[in-house]
Amino acid sequence: MIPASGLIALFAQMYREHWAYKWGSAKRGEVDCSGAFVWAYKQFGESIYHGSNSIARYSCGGMGKEPHPGYAAFKWKAKDTAKYQDGRGDYYHIGLVDETGKHVYEARGTKTGFTRSNVSAWQWFAPLADVAYGNPIPPPADAGSPPFPVNWEGQNVSEGGGTMEPYNAVVTTSSGSLNMRSGPGLSYPVTFKLPKGTPVTVLIAYDTGWAFVDEDGTQGYVALKYLTRTEGPESAQDAPDAPDGEIPAPQICTRLRRADGVEIDLAGSWEVVTKPPDERGD
Repeated sequence: MIPASGLIALFAQMYREHWAYKWGSAKRGEVDCSGAFVWAYKQFGESIYHGSNSIARYSCGGMGKEPHPGYAAFKWKAKDTAKYQDGRGDYYHIGLVDETGKHVYEARGTKTGFTRSNVSAWQWFAPLADVAYGNPIPPPADAGSPPFPVNWEGQNVSEGGGTMEPYNAVVTTSSGSLNMRSGPGLSYPVTFKLPKGTPVTVLIAYDTGWAFVDEDGTQGYVALKYLTRTEGPESAQDAPDAPDGEIPAPQICTRLRRADGVEIDLAGSWEVVTKPPDERGD
């Protein structure tokens, strides 16, 4: 099962990164309206029809007029298509209701790309097959088979389980690679290794010190302490001032070790600038 909040997080990523629209496509960075669902479902090991009418008829619960976070949203016209002559009309466009229940994420067209619109522009809403509604985030450690177990008991963000606001980060291990695991804990097997400096998208940050991340389509759990945020309130603009004679460059993180052994993480790559002899005070 797919947690509704996890599905929303992936659609929020498409919106934030402004993915391109291409009819018939369902790959990272390039989707059509139903292709966005195909790609998102695939990240959770699930599958869904590629086509808004097929999803409406075979992958949704009862249609209704009330939008709920994580529900499929449809634009509809009464005339049936030649393929679907069941009297239900043509569900010609699909999107996903966002976390507020007031907007819909959608891959609209080649000129607009991936965008967000008001729910008032949509006619029908329905729960999706294989999506678990109710608990907004996946479980912390020891809550079942990762990454998103069928019977997990997640916690609301307001209850302190974690945060569901995706952001970009970079791996900042002191040396070597960061282990990506199949679950949020050291007891879970390593599924992938992320070299130092690898950019990732943090989809979920747990209060337990673990994060569910995406690295170019590869997803899993990593220790949060080895990630440095590259956007938002903990981004490069809030890094310590550059030491004298050093110039920071954004988006790459560096770990400095002082003479007393204390390590300091800085956002930015650093280059030592040597002054001409007449400026050194020699």
